[in-house]
Amino acid sequence: MKKVGYEQAMEIAHKMSTKFIYDMAQLEGNTATYEEVETIAAGRSVGGLSVREVNQVYGIAKGWNRMLDFLKDGNFEVSKEVAVLLNMNISSGENYNGFGDFRVRPVRISGTDYMPPRPDELETLWNEMIDGIEKAPDDEKALYLYLESSRNQYFGDGNKRTALTMMNAMLIEEGYCPITITMEDNKEYRSKLLDFYERYDPASRKSLYEFLKKCQDKVYEYWVVEPERKAQQEKEREKEISTAKTKTAPKKIQLKVYKPKTNKGMSR
Repeated sequence: MKKVGYEQAMEIAHKMSTKFIYDMAQLEGNTATYEEVETIAAGRSVGGLSVREVNQVYGIAKGWNRMLDFLKDGNFEVSKEVAVLLNMNISSGENYNGFGDFRVRPVRISGTDYMPPRPDELETLWNEMIDGIEKAPDDEKALYLYLESSRNQYFGDGNKRTALTMMNAMLIEEGYCPITITMEDNKEYRSKLLDFYERYDPASRKSLYEFLKKCQDKVYEYWVVEPERKAQQEKEREKEISTAKTKTAPKKIQLKVYKPKTNKGMSR
């Protein structure tokens, strides 16, 4: 996992806000363009999209910004209360299954025979997840949260979006580079996630961890490695220009001075 420090992690999260919101919406099948997402996230209206799509983007934006506020104010914690608040923002208008709390009815996940836990198991599973986070290696705690939250489906809707937001909050707070999952990687992501749901074994967990780390590498490359590489290249270029100027600069010529002779002792 790539560690960049809290301040830089927060900087990346703020500068990439629209990108994170756009990617999350894309994974839900939302057709809003990047520019439309940027407009909606800023609280302005757009045409050509369904009410559901607009509300979905706006909800993701509210959840993401609420998460950043938690971090900025020092109030983030991995608790049911925080997860519920984020989910209420993210899934508003979509979640009708125990909205404002854990779900109260069973749910299904498309594309798999895996059945998420019953509602009466969720409180126990939450506590088991917290125990698992505490036991996990430092650089995998946030990933563990994401996998378990997604699989347990604590909410009626918006589970992966809520889990991704919570995971990034954990990463940022610990100084790790945040993670986004793009549509480019969606096929691989969905395959590995469903495999984890069904098998729930160390191999499927490791495979999904590696995928998330690969997604993090892309963010790290774009925001950390590439700027540093460009800065170094610019520094070397300036040095080359300075050296070239020194070599080609004309030699300084000492200008001669003529002093007339004086005729001392001569009378006029």
